[in-house]
Amino acid sequence: MGIIERTKAAFAKPGTFRTHLLVQSTGTIFSQLIPIAISPLLTRLFSPVDFGLYGTVVSVSVLLAILITLRVDHGIMITADDEEAKNTAILSLLLATGASLAFAVLALIILALISELDGQQVLIWAIFVPLASLLAAATRTLTLFGNRLQVFGLVSKARISQAFCVAGASLFLGYFAPFGHGLIVALLGGNLLYVLMLCPPLRPIRPLDMKTSLSLLKANERFIRFSLPADLINTLSSRIPFIIFPALFGLEQTGYLALAYRVIATPARFVGTAIGEVFYSHAAREYERTGACWSSAYKIALALGALGLVGFSLLFVLADPVFTLVFGAKWQPAALFTQILTPMLLISFVVSPLSVVFYITGRQKDDFLWQINFLAATTVASFLGVLEGGAPISLVAYSVSGATLYLVYFALIRRYAMGAKRAQETS
Repeated sequence: MGIIERTKAAFAKPGTFRTHLLVQSTGTIFSQLIPIAISPLLTRLFSPVDFGLYGTVVSVSVLLAILITLRVDHGIMITADDEEAKNTAILSLLLATGASLAFAVLALIILALISELDGQQVLIWAIFVPLASLLAAATRTLTLFGNRLQVFGLVSKARISQAFCVAGASLFLGYFAPFGHGLIVALLGGNLLYVLMLCPPLRPIRPLDMKTSLSLLKANERFIRFSLPADLINTLSSRIPFIIFPALFGLEQTGYLALAYRVIATPARFVGTAIGEVFYSHAAREYERTGACWSSAYKIALALGALGLVGFSLLFVLADPVFTLVFGAKWQPAALFTQILTPMLLISFVVSPLSVVFYITGRQKDDFLWQINFLAATTVASFLGVLEGGAPISLVAYSVSGATLYLVYFALIRRYAMGAKRAQETS
């Protein structure tokens, strides 16, 4: 049997790791090609400032999405019982709903105290950000539950449908109802569709009593204590330029960064996340059986490394002419930002999907300590442009420091995946 025949046979086996990986990654790749394909149109319909505002809202909402679930959603994958996993998912959704409503009210109060209620600020902070946070939290929760049940086909269909919805709404709002928040509104619509498509596996949804809720919180205490702050720090580190740039360099520079992320970072992150979701499901079972999961981790790292090296290298070489030709001359600074971020994003693309090894092996505390160091290093690096060179120098320092620390992260993952026992920390 030749190589092609063996490959087809391996992927054809139902329920296998390779089959799940193929289904999940294929859906994700297609869903990420759609926004890239329409980006040349969007850059002519929306300004760099519009993109900058979009990037800022998305970054803040992603951070809040982590906070409002307390990260109990991690328990969906590791519990041995499907019913308990379902209850954990419901608890995550309830926490997210209550917290997002509370944030909206708090935003209104703060805006009223510091100034007159400006319609623009109310729209962003009391409506867009809380709603985007809730939908992001629901998206992650339902994706994890779907992966838990291994309905990878449904997850892939939902991702593709979400991408088409966002693309269509963005173009419609840009052409027929032009206003600066069109990108944000389109994203909300696409995320809502995704959530609705992934709800059926969770039905029937039964309310949780206080005793069950407290029991689930207790069972996921390690995630609340360690994974919640670690994930917050990790996400803040990856989004720190979007938090800092608006204040230091303005929304226009932030818009160039947002386009660079849209073309390179966001698709890479989603592809890596999709592969990581399948890896999480299978590696958790492997670790339960053998006390190690390096076999799965090594295969994933090798595949991601080969894929990333080709894709990121081509992008680095072709970024300047491609951005100018495809997006227009005014977006040329985004090409430079893309080239600067490439080394860090390549290493992150390989390493980040494997980070679940820390959860599987009970090493959340070690993950948390690494995240603190990563945040400190990248934050300091991001401010260097204020002293000299502006935004490009900030991004160079950010990329170099991030790449270095991701290599350290991979070394830790390899160490624990090769046979580390579950941590028995009680402190």
